[in-house]
Amino acid sequence: MYMAKSLQMMLKKFYQNINNTMQELSLNILNITNKSIKAGATFINIYLQIHNNKNTISIVIEDNGCGMNKEEIINSFCKL
Repeated sequence: MYMAKSLQMMLKKFYQNINNTMQELSLNILNITNKSIKAGATFINIYLQIHNNKNTISIVIEDNGCGMNKEEIINSFCKL
């Protein structure tokens, strides 16, 4: 009985972590696409790439907005 409750608690925490991660990921994608629109983008492509051999996922976001200069790129990464 104790093991079943312990497993149930572990699974609940696992699913909460996944949910929190997905919410954070969604908000970051929304933030990037909003910035693309503000930069004049008329199309935005979002690709999800799953790399099974590396157990990783890549998200690629492309747009046709005005872009950023070198200083803007550096400053945007400093905020992370």
